[in-house]
Amino acid sequence: MSLLFVAYFTEYGEPKTGLSPTIRIRDLSDNSLVITDVAMSEVGDGFYKYSYAASDNAKNYIGRAYGGVSQPAGEKYVPCVSECAGTLQTIQTNTESIITYIDTEIASILEDTGMTIPALIASLNDLSSIEIQNAITGILNIIDGKVDIGKINGVSVDGIGTELDPWGPV
Repeated sequence: MSLLFVAYFTEYGEPKTGLSPTIRIRDLSDNSLVITDVAMSEVGDGFYKYSYAASDNAKNYIGRAYGGVSQPAGEKYVPCVSECAGTLQTIQTNTESIITYIDTEIASILEDTGMTIPALIASLNDLSSIEIQNAITGILNIIDGKVDIGKINGVSVDGIGTELDPWGPV
């Protein structure tokens, strides 16, 4: 996934268009220069962009743009701001891992109890967050009435088994 860097140039405080700025990008894990003086594209109103296609979502980067010799001395170099796509991708990946873990745990509980997921739960993608909360609460109430919650994965908290508890007292 590429990472978009944006720079904003002014000339005496006014947005500067018509420049041919270049960008340098550093990998903050080792401070190495990964992009050296590559041309940026003009967006308009003083904004310029560069898409860094070789970015690694697990790393952090910083950029600096050079506006050229025509820029006033204090306005030749500006920091580049990168979008947070890498962070969002990491959050998405972590969320998907958590969902997979929860799905596996629920499947295990359902298998151990012989229960099935109601059609309402199977269509969670089409429900609002309130409906999802209500459905999950309902399932937990059903499970709580049929399983010794203290013995999930064979670990007993209270040591009390029931006829619905296949593990029995530990």
